[in-house]
Amino acid sequence: MLRTLALLSSCGLAAGLLVTTARLSRRRVRHCAAVLSTGCGDGTVESPRVARDGAWAAAVVDAWRADEDINASLARGDTHRREPATYFDEDGTAFHGELVWAEGRGFGRARSGVVLVHTAVGPRDLMLQWRAQSLAALGHVVLIADLLGDQTGAAWEAEWAGPRRAPLVSDRELSRSRMRLALDALRSSAPDAPPVDPERLAAVGYCFGGRSVLDLARGGGAVGGGVGGGAGGAPGVRGVVSLHGVLDAQPLAAGVTRIEAAVLTPTPTPTPTPTPTLTLTLTPPPLPTSTHS
Repeated sequence: MLRTLALLSSCGLAAGLLVTTARLSRRRVRHCAAVLSTGCGDGTVESPRVARDGAWAAAVVDAWRADEDINASLARGDTHRREPATYFDEDGTAFHGELVWAEGRGFGRARSGVVLVHTAVGPRDLMLQWRAQSLAALGHVVLIADLLGDQTGAAWEAEWAGPRRAPLVSDRELSRSRMRLALDALRSSAPDAPPVDPERLAAVGYCFGGRSVLDLARGGGAVGGGVGGGAGGAPGVRGVVSLHGVLDAQPLAAGVTRIEAAVLTPTPTPTPTPTPTLTLTLTPPPLPTSTHS
């Protein structure tokens, strides 16, 4: 059994060293290295599909390699770690997330936590692994959430993903419920991971996931400066970020009159402009509370 996986030499990923606390066979480690270096994966539990095609994977790896926050963290001598995080709903349906964090002298014991929510292609996505490591390099404990129950990357195929996404679009309470499950998994963290401060949480989503984090924000009023209150709330969530997210005219949850949390929905413009750098800071003092209608 192998506990340490050096990706730098196997795939040219200057983003560096990842350590997995899960017990992986040597065969599975070889699969992980191959996925990051050559393409999409095999669509199995041992080798999930993680990209649309080889060119897509190569583009993500190039961006991952150039990530300044990751490289700065590794240059300080930090160790980046990840491990599977499987959690269940009331019906026993399994969801297959992943926890990512960094360890080093500059990090405090209790960390802020971020739930990172996937696009329509599901949680098995190289892009999410990159963004999770980048956020972890800043000191957050990150959970890559799974809203579809996808362990193998099957959601890259529309025929598989469409019927599983549809209920989350038509039933926003179900969407919120899946988000709360992910938050609970993040709060629980993992035995080897730093504890997560339950009062310093955020949710970041892309496209389909951007709609999901907005659904979470619509679910309740402020509790301790975060999104909460009522059965649909999420105490401790101080902000949500919807990146090119689906912004529709859904109402607030029943009994909710306003959103009292930081909400960021950056939208690209049609004219070329410099790409802004988004820094999500969740360290004391907490983010100021703002009201969004």
